[in-house]
Amino acid sequence: MLEKCIDIKCYEDGVERLWASFILLDIAYDLITKVPALQNLDKIKELAQHPIKELAQHPAALPVQQLHSIYLLTDAILDAFCIVASFEHALKGLLVRQGIAIHEIEIGNNNEAKILHKKQKNEPVTVAEVLTLEDQIYPQPVAQPRTKINILTKKTLNLSLILKKTSYITVLGLDQTIIDALLPIVDRRNKLTHLFTLFFGYPILKAVMEYEMLKDYIFQQVVPVRDELAKQIWAPRKE
Repeated sequence: MLEKCIDIKCYEDGVERLWASFILLDIAYDLITKVPALQNLDKIKELAQHPIKELAQHPAALPVQQLHSIYLLTDAILDAFCIVASFEHALKGLLVRQGIAIHEIEIGNNNEAKILHKKQKNEPVTVAEVLTLEDQIYPQPVAQPRTKINILTKKTLNLSLILKKTSYITVLGLDQTIIDALLPIVDRRNKLTHLFTLFFGYPILKAVMEYEMLKDYIFQQVVPVRDELAKQIWAPRKE
């Protein structure tokens, strides 16, 4: 998920970690703006003629022709892909900012690594814990800069895991409504169940309502953090 050039920056102190977090959050913002249903949100609301929330509860109240027109303003594949990818970057960027490891810990043959790997599957593991274990297993001269963390794999934490484990949810401060809206979209993308037709009764009005709520989360909770990071990164340095 991350480019190789910023992998190591997630685990360094100071501006490097801020920079890694900023990149992830900025990508999250860019991806949410590419969701077709959200790009056409004004047109969808105009066709609906009533609040989407009300129509989502009573979809039969909307004439079939208008409902079909709304479908055509969305793209199930891109909607799901962009939203899930946006939140993958957003939540992992927020974890990085808090000094939490987002790459999976290699099990290997070391008992302590196995314990930390098991812990990571249930609760956040801090960068400090990762580096402490790294130094124990792979000690290196203090003067030599670290270019690789051997106990970490290239794979990052699964988004579904983050959304289902209470400890991760608590650290991120995620509201249950966000989780309830996001998990089915993650599941839909994972199972490739986007190959539907209008006649299978896909709840598009409910989906649009939830897409807008997820967009608001990115704009209201993620973008301000990204902007604050930018100020910290590019703040004038005192001599």
